[in-house]
Amino acid sequence: MHKKGKWFIQKSKDWFERYKSLLLVVFVVIIFILTPPLINLVISTEAFVFPSFFGFINDSNKDAWIDFFGAIIGGALTLIGVAWTINDQNNKRREDAMDAFKPILVANACTYEKIKGINGDSNSRVFECILE
Repeated sequence: MHKKGKWFIQKSKDWFERYKSLLLVVFVVIIFILTPPLINLVISTEAFVFPSFFGFINDSNKDAWIDFFGAIIGGALTLIGVAWTINDQNNKRREDAMDAFKPILVANACTYEKIKGINGDSNSRVFECILE
């Protein structure tokens, strides 16, 4: 691959990393704008002006189908939110567990007798040297 091609790929990756959240928002907005007309075209017997050849919902039961699809979409979004929350909590739990086993050491030149735990607790993870 040429230097110019590698440069372009690296710049593209940097750009996508920088604007990842903005791209996600734009993608979601576009999906929400385009999805209802496309679904109407596919499932309705009278989509827009012309009749649909593969539609199966007529005007008499359109409300029931809207409720059904709303429940399915709402359930899917709920599951995605729950999975996201569980994943985030697992990551935070791992970080907290790693921090629980990391001792904090303050190194000063002092004797063993002058070292004590914070708040007088000898089982503390944090120790300090008392300089007298």
